[in-house]
Amino acid sequence: MRAALKAQPFFGGAQPLYADYAVFGPLQWARCISPYALLAEDDPIRQWRDRLLDWFDGLGRAVPPTTADPNCELPPPAHEVAMSLKEQLAEYRTGWYQRVPAERQAIMQRHIDGLRSGAIARTMLKVGDHAPPIVLNNAKGATVDVGTLLRKGPVIVTFYRGGWCPFCNLELRAYQQMLPDIATAGASLVAISPERPDETLSTAEKNALTFEVLSDVGQKVGRAFGLVYEFTEELKRAYQGFNLDIPARNDAPDEWALPVSATYIIDRDGSIVYAYTDADYRDRADPREVLTVLTRKAAAA
Repeated sequence: MRAALKAQPFFGGAQPLYADYAVFGPLQWARCISPYALLAEDDPIRQWRDRLLDWFDGLGRAVPPTTADPNCELPPPAHEVAMSLKEQLAEYRTGWYQRVPAERQAIMQRHIDGLRSGAIARTMLKVGDHAPPIVLNNAKGATVDVGTLLRKGPVIVTFYRGGWCPFCNLELRAYQQMLPDIATAGASLVAISPERPDETLSTAEKNALTFEVLSDVGQKVGRAFGLVYEFTEELKRAYQGFNLDIPARNDAPDEWALPVSATYIIDRDGSIVYAYTDADYRDRADPREVLTVLTRKAAAA
């Protein structure tokens, strides 16, 4: 096992396959009851386990272990997960700081600081601006026109980086949980990423999403909202250190670019009535806050 995992990230190669899932469950169970020493930080099996947990967005870290063994990381029952998105993001971020090398953290923080002080902070659309048209294919290849949705009521538009991003997946699942309340408020929801449609389909399926997940290949819509930034060379190297080929996932050869993880509420007349545009991808608008804005708007109508 160790020899195989020294040569590649997972038993399945670059991505987990059945062998990884088959080994992971018994390993976690065994670690919970084992009297032997913990796996060392540099043990290939522990590193593989951490990569697999990251692949599943760290949900195995969502609650404290039932024993003192930090290797015992079983996910909680779904009905016990009642944390807000902000709390989930903060908890995942704590583990992220422990796992990601300090040098790589510094590169990403420099990039975030640069976005906050740079031109993109002025180009991102804000409250009061008119939203550009959004006509994109969904995960199944059907064309979705947000203008059509606006005839029925306000639309939440959230931009996410991709299904490979654990912070994005936490956000998408949080919106899925709030979807009935969003519908009650008379609104609808779409999520947009620059990934190609087969990647957005995978994201929708693994997170059991029932709202529209749209593919903005080429990032025309993201750029119209002023959200798209280009990677610096050091940022590119940092993402390559995570084994992420952004151009390949976005079907955009040689284009290292992503959108700021922004969330908007667009009113029926096309005006933006809510905008959350923090350049730190580890922070997101909380769906509860978005719902409060919608509810107040509906009450005032």
